[in-house]
Amino acid sequence: MATKMVIGGYLHAVGREGARQNYDELTSREKEVLKLLADGYTNQEIADRLIISVKTVETHRAHILEKLELHTRADLVKYARSHGILD
Repeated sequence: MATKMVIGGYLHAVGREGARQNYDELTSREKEVLKLLADGYTNQEIADRLIISVKTVETHRAHILEKLELHTRADLVKYARSHGILD
């Protein structure tokens, strides 16, 4: 039982470090889009705010999901919350 706890703690720490490294790979625009997505803005609202097209927002979101190894918008929000990206 103690071994499972030690290994689980190690894997959690390694996972968090890997996630931080992946975050560092995001461009400044991707980080900006990630924050706005996590804050609950729609793709259209983000596009209007950043003066880019909705398609560009969708492309940034796809790159963010790929780089952070996430799958959904909810995953992005959880990631942002756990990494101190949200205010």
